Amino acid sequence: METAFSVDAIFWLFCMGVPMFMAFNGGATTATVDTIQKEGSWSPTGIGLLGAMDKIGMTMSAAFWGYLLQKVPAKTLLASGLVVNASSVMLFATLRNCYMMYAAKLCIGLTEGLQWVWAPLWIAKWADEHTL
Repeated sequence: METAFSVDAIFWLFCMGVPMFMAFNGGATTATVDTIQKEGSWSPTGIGLLGAMDKIGMTMSAAFWGYLLQKVPAKTLLASGLVVNASSVMLFATLRNCYMMYAAKLCIGLTEGLQWVWAPLWIAKWADEHTL
């Protein structure tokens, strides 16, 4: 019984923590648009690309994460991914160089792709008909 609670608690915390970083990421991009537009070196296309870089990273990394989840323990990948994601979000908040901002957003997306792939696999493995 205790094991089931700890798995449920960890899953709940993970499900609450990941969206917080993802929501902050989306808000951080929107909040920086005014600042980077004032600097005058950003085109509307560049700002649009900045907003899309995390989605591009998620799409690019999905197949890679699916393969890696078969070879490496999920806990290790998820913990590492969350650390890299949180670090990239914090780094993104301090950047002003467009290429560095693109790279940080891409890194955010690459790590968020892991959660895209892992969540359905977790449900398929742990959720039975009774718990759904």
